[in-house]
Amino acid sequence: MKCSVCGNEIPDNSTSCPYCGVILNQHTQPTDNSALNTQPAYNPTAYDQPTYDQNQYFQPTDNQNPFAQPAYNQPANMQPMYDQNQYSQPTFGQNQFTQPTYNPAANNQLMYGQGQYSQMSYDQNQYSQPIDNPYFAAPPSMDGGYTDSRKPGKAKKGKNFKIAAIITTCVIILAGLGVGAYFFFFNRGESPVEVTRNYLEALLEGDFDKASKYFLDGTRDYHQKMFTSALNTISEGINIEVSKVHEDGNVKPDVVEELNYTLNELCGITCSAYKYVSCELKSDSFGSPEAEKGRFILGKYKDKWYLICLEDNMIEARTALNVCDKFMKAFTEFDAYGMFDCFPNDFKSDYTNSEMQDDLNELKKMNVVMTASSGTQTDIDGDELDKVNKELLSNHGFTVEDAAYVDYKITFEFIGETADNDYRLIAGKINGNWYVVDYDN
Repeated sequence: MKCSVCGNEIPDNSTSCPYCGVILNQHTQPTDNSALNTQPAYNPTAYDQPTYDQNQYFQPTDNQNPFAQPAYNQPANMQPMYDQNQYSQPTFGQNQFTQPTYNPAANNQLMYGQGQYSQMSYDQNQYSQPIDNPYFAAPPSMDGGYTDSRKPGKAKKGKNFKIAAIITTCVIILAGLGVGAYFFFFNRGESPVEVTRNYLEALLEGDFDKASKYFLDGTRDYHQKMFTSALNTISEGINIEVSKVHEDGNVKPDVVEELNYTLNELCGITCSAYKYVSCELKSDSFGSPEAEKGRFILGKYKDKWYLICLEDNMIEARTALNVCDKFMKAFTEFDAYGMFDCFPNDFKSDYTNSEMQDDLNELKKMNVVMTASSGTQTDIDGDELDKVNKELLSNHGFTVEDAAYVDYKITFEFIGETADNDYRLIAGKINGNWYVVDYDN
């Protein structure tokens, strides 16, 4: 037989159409096509039956609800209804709009056929992952990583990050310890006491190259004179040894200012700190032990300590005029050693400092008094400088970078008589320092 609504073939004993779901009255349903062309006999239930030539899109009769949906009896081979998840097929007889019931035994897992956007059941953890659902994307876990949908647990990325951080911290600590050990054992700066003791020992050994490690290059001439004086003392048969060396406080501010000015003129630098270091030297002069005390000034430059000078023999930034004034002062005071201190190291003279000192001592015994006026400086340049350099090279074996004349008037008093005499000194600049390089009387 055929369904009177949709026209599909259905079994003869069917009470409803399996295709459109309409309920059939078996007693009035025609059994062949000829019955469709005839009007049915009067039957109280005729109003529920389809009329003549009604097709599958025929509107319901008067008593039929036009908005009523047919009962769900959809076969499995038809397409899913609206809102049904496209990845899951409903089972026969399942209502597509019903939500899965809460099942505590499901361990917060989604029911079969429930889509990834369906609402959670009561007490379901919003971060719990569905089991065996290949279409469900895993949301980020609470600890910053991503969990495996089939192996829930701690995030691997967070754990790896912690391990990397620990390794990096250990490497930094070990590197710091290595650098500290290097500076402590191999590059440790010497203290002011160690610098002073090493300087003195090198000086007494006659090793000027070794001593030069402990003073600034710009002060080489000053230390060369100290070295020469020490050699002269040792050459006289006097044995000297270092007895005591110890720090003796910070240098006074006014002395610091003077030293910084001098070092800036000589070396182009200033020191960040200064300290006094006292020492005691023992000698056996003429068979009798003697002790001589002195105090050095040390300066700190670039985290290293250098011996600058003796406290009672300060290093100076010389100019042409002040070096000549110092020379004349020593001369009028009969101090040959002070005069020689104004000469350059390679100055050649007919007199040694001891011979000159003997001559000056004779004048002093004769009660000769000498006074000198202030010096007057005249710069030398051009052809005159070339002339001076030729004479210096011939007489003393060196030339100068710059030169100046400094003129004095000396007054001699002897047995009530006075006499004036003009005296000219020639100052020359060698390696940035001024010296008395010659004199003309």
